[in-house]
Amino acid sequence: ALALASEKNSQSSSFFKGKRLATFGNKLKEKTDSFKKSLPDAISLNLRDPDLIDKHSSLEEDQTRSGGAYNRDRLSISLFLSEFKELTGDLSQLVRYATKSRESTRGDCQRIVSISGGSAGSTRYDIEMSWLDIIARKVCIFLGGIVGMQSLGTILSDNNCALFNEIADRLLSKESAMAVKTIRQIIENFPNHGVIDVFSLYSTKDVVASILALSRLQSAALYRKETLAEDDRARGGNDFLTAALSQISGSSDSDDSIDNERGLLEDLAHYSAYAHCAYGWKFGLLSGRLHLGDTRMLRRKTGVQKEHILSASWKSKTHLPAHFLVQDVKKKKIVLCIRGTLNPKDVLTDLCCTAEEFMTHEEEVRVAMNETSSASDLFRSSFRTKASAHHGMLESARGVAGVTRRLISSELASKPDYDLIIVGHSLGGGVATVLGSLWRDTFPGVRVYAFGCPCVGPTDAYPFGSDSITCVVGEGDPFSCLSLGHLADASLALSTLCEDESLREAILNNTNGDLEELDESQLDWCVDTLEKLERKMQAEKFYPPGRVLYMKGNLFGDIDEVSLHEIKQKSTFRSLRFHPRMFDLSLHIPHRYEVLLSRIWTARNGKHTPRK
Repeated sequence: ALALASEKNSQSSSFFKGKRLATFGNKLKEKTDSFKKSLPDAISLNLRDPDLIDKHSSLEEDQTRSGGAYNRDRLSISLFLSEFKELTGDLSQLVRYATKSRESTRGDCQRIVSISGGSAGSTRYDIEMSWLDIIARKVCIFLGGIVGMQSLGTILSDNNCALFNEIADRLLSKESAMAVKTIRQIIENFPNHGVIDVFSLYSTKDVVASILALSRLQSAALYRKETLAEDDRARGGNDFLTAALSQISGSSDSDDSIDNERGLLEDLAHYSAYAHCAYGWKFGLLSGRLHLGDTRMLRRKTGVQKEHILSASWKSKTHLPAHFLVQDVKKKKIVLCIRGTLNPKDVLTDLCCTAEEFMTHEEEVRVAMNETSSASDLFRSSFRTKASAHHGMLESARGVAGVTRRLISSELASKPDYDLIIVGHSLGGGVATVLGSLWRDTFPGVRVYAFGCPCVGPTDAYPFGSDSITCVVGEGDPFSCLSLGHLADASLALSTLCEDESLREAILNNTNGDLEELDESQLDWCVDTLEKLERKMQAEKFYPPGRVLYMKGNLFGDIDEVSLHEIKQKSTFRSLRFHPRMFDLSLHIPHRYEVLLSRIWTARNGKHTPRK
């Protein structure tokens, strides 16, 4: 790309004029081509490059003389990394050459660095890039992206496990490397999870038409149910908001109680601000407020004093999300708040999405110490529901438990009238629910509040049926119905529509036009057709656990339009819905949950004043 840019700009003085630099660019291009040729050779263990053959032979002779076993795989990987190191050395030489150029060509060197998006020293140069410079920069970035994608695809291909694992071990931390390997195994085993690769089996035209048909079918069926007022009954239909605000507290201690609906609503409004604070002051800018520092934001939004902040870790690691531990003196709670996804390491945790069974902390300790359980323990464990959860969330819960359990035990021991509350949003909410399950014997009475909680585990295992967990899930939240099982069922539905063209065309014909304009027979047909498709969808899916409150309302809408209904997860979050806003993150941000819950409590109760 550098050589091409040099050739095209030889007539103008806006790029670089030095013949030596252009020559070096050509040599660098030849070196890059040689490296690209040696990359598949090193990976496929077919070393055709003469230089590599010489290195290969000398290393083999050394191994033979020393009597050591010759490992062809590791040698090839080492040779590949050696070639890569040589190429990066050439790039460094280019930088050194540019900085040593005479003063008359310094402006040209500055343009090279500015085009690459970097900076060349502390001296400022006011250089206006020409239109040709801008085009050359975009071409370079585009070509670099293509080469990077090709290299990544080569490394991730099925025949390169050794190279992939070697690079992961060298470049990543132990936890990140293990997570990457786990994700790779999940992708390789997609067929075992029931996920169908529709894009490789069917034409793009059929897949796109099937997605459109399924999206219209789901929208029409949902519209019909809402029209017949069946939506709330199918989901459980309990109007939590009306029940909570109609209750009258009987004593001044009711604010500390979470046994009634009114106290629960107050706690949800109160602790949603904690979940928002876990993201730090930079994320708080989305709400239009500037807080200088993460700790300052926490103190201003929650009212927690500096001496009541027990610990805080604002940076996450793989399987160890950011979190903080504080005392809520007014409510007499020890609050552990866990942050959701905010960086690539958190994404690695999200993508480790297979199910894994687990025991409580106390049970793990007994097993580790090889202690024989008493007869009462054996009797109790035989009737206990199994526990199973998202692998990444489980590992994160264990990570947070390892760094906070002793401090929490010490605080609760010194304050016997305090209780433990675990709070989180998104990934943090999922980790909080799993951690509450791990600690159900360690800290009896622990409560968990999760906002925007993702799919955590199956329906036949803890923490799904826990009565100590309360989740608030907003309408349209994209992560409330996203798991491997949901992907498998969605791919099955798309595969069915791709193969059955007549059904696909019938759906498109019956849903052509606005939903309000469709007649009842068409809407009923859509409901029946969707139910037939769903009967085929039998993959094991994860759901938000515990008691789930379904929140409707617009962040900028009228407070009277906000509602909270207690729902049944299996009916509400059964299928992955395809619609234009299915990945709209504005429906998932913690600011939405904090604002809507605070508005409910403020407008309809008048006691809670949300802090800014």
